[in-house]
Amino acid sequence: MRIAPQSLTVLLAALAVGGCTADMRDTVVIAHFPPFYTPDLKTIAVAPFDPGSGDPRSADIVAAAAAQALAEDGTYTVIGGLRLERMARSHGVELGRYDSPQVIAGKLKQIPGIQAAVVGKITQLTTGNNVNLGGASSSFNEIWDNNYTGRQKGVANKVALKADVVMIGVDRPFTAHARALTGEFASAGVDHPEMSVDQCLGEAAKSMGGQLAQRFVAKSEKVAVYFNRTLTVEAQTSPGKTAAARYFNADQEMIVQVRLPAQCQYNRMRLAVTASSAREAGDFAAVFNGTAMPTSQPATTLAVWALHEFTWPENATTYTWRLPLKSIAAKTGAGWYAVNLYCSNQHVTSATFKINK
Repeated sequence: MRIAPQSLTVLLAALAVGGCTADMRDTVVIAHFPPFYTPDLKTIAVAPFDPGSGDPRSADIVAAAAAQALAEDGTYTVIGGLRLERMARSHGVELGRYDSPQVIAGKLKQIPGIQAAVVGKITQLTTGNNVNLGGASSSFNEIWDNNYTGRQKGVANKVALKADVVMIGVDRPFTAHARALTGEFASAGVDHPEMSVDQCLGEAAKSMGGQLAQRFVAKSEKVAVYFNRTLTVEAQTSPGKTAAARYFNADQEMIVQVRLPAQCQYNRMRLAVTASSAREAGDFAAVFNGTAMPTSQPATTLAVWALHEFTWPENATTYTWRLPLKSIAAKTGAGWYAVNLYCSNQHVTSATFKINK
C-alpha cells in the first residue's frame, strides 16, 4: 500500500491469546464462527429428522428444538416444520425423513433462497425409571409403549436421547458434522411432577439443541489484549520511515491500522474518532449503539467526528482505515481527539492525538 508523505499511522493491535504476561490488560470476547461459515450464509432449512427405530413424532419434536436453537442468536434465518413443508410442496419437492443429507441438499436446490440444510437422525431414545445414555435400566420402557402420551401414575418419566446431525451446503460445497449429541430430562420430583413423556422429550431436545448451536453457530471466545503492543501513533517523516508523534496538522491523512488474530474473522468492528474526554463506559456504549452520531455541533463527550464500521476479513490479521484529518478539523477545529476500537459492543482500546491550530 502506498502511503503519501506527512501521513499518520495509528496501530491498533489486539493480539491472540499466547503467553499470558504481566502486561496483559484484559480479554476481549469475540464471536468464533464455525469453519464453514461465511457472512453470506443466512438461510438454512431444518429437514425432517430420521427417527431411527422410533416413531416420527419423536423426530419432529427433536427437529423443532434444533431449529429453535439454531435461530436463537440471529446468525441464521431458519426454515423448518410446516413452513418448510409448504415451501417444498409449492415447488414440487418431497423431503423424505429417511433421505440422506446429500439427497436432501439436492432436493432443496429447487427452492430458491435456501443455502444449507440441517439433517438429523435419532440414534437412541429411551424412557422410564433410571434411564441413562449408557443403556437401558431394569425399569426401562420403550418410549413407543402405550404409555407414551401420558405419565404413568407412580412412575417417573425420564427421557434420554442421542442424535447425529449434519449441516450440508445447498448452494455451496461444505459438510459439517455434530455427532453423538445428547439430551436428558426427568420429570420426577416437586419441580416437574406431572410432565408427560412428550414434554420430557421436548426438554431433553432443548438440551441437545444447545449442543448443536455450539457446533454450528458462533460461540464466544476470549482474546487477550496487551496495552504495550496495542497502540502506537506515528507520523511518516519520509517514504518508508515513521517516527513517534502525537501532534499533527489538519492537512495530514490519518491511517488507522488494526491488528487482530485471524479467528476474529466475520466479527463486527467499529472505529470511532471522538473527543478525547469521551472515556466513560456509557459514552463508548452510546458510540457503538448509534445513539452518539457524527455531528457538526461543538464537541461533547458523545460527539463522534468520524465513524467507520466493518467486518473483520476472512483469515486477516490486519485492517487499514484511511482518514484525512481535515474532515475532522473542518467540523470542530484544533484539539485533542481519541481513536476508539470496538469489537461487538466492547471497547477494546483507544489512542489520543492532537490536531494543531
